[in-house]
Amino acid sequence: MNRNAEEIITLSVAADIGRLFLIQKITWEVARQCGFGEEKASRISLALEEIFHYCVRLIRTGTEPSRISLAYLQGPRALDIQVEYRGPRGALEKHFMPGRERSFKLTSFEAIGLRLADRSIDDLTYTPFHDGANRFTMTIHTPLGDSP
Repeated sequence: MNRNAEEIITLSVAADIGRLFLIQKITWEVARQCGFGEEKASRISLALEEIFHYCVRLIRTGTEPSRISLAYLQGPRALDIQVEYRGPRGALEKHFMPGRERSFKLTSFEAIGLRLADRSIDDLTYTPFHDGANRFTMTIHTPLGDSP
């Protein structure tokens, strides 16, 4: 993540798949505001959908209700979208930690979804925190010369 990034918007939503339509709409609008074309904005929205689905599935396996926070940050050369929640970790996150190879078998819908998300954007990383928080960060390089 770029330390010089400016926050565009931050939201906190219930870990409910019913919130997905709102999140997709906001993501698409933010992507367009950052200078991405319609096709790229749709790919960014799709990637976020897959990550959101993954987080909701994990939260449902836990014992406590949780919310999912989304932070949209724009730096001089990239849009970062952070997706964070508190709750259990799954088996796939380790493949998205910095320095890890992303070779895992596509034997579940979750694995297919995260692979699709990873290939739809420039970088996808995962960071675990000691307080039980989990964060996926999507990085999408902004079009050269088109940045606001």
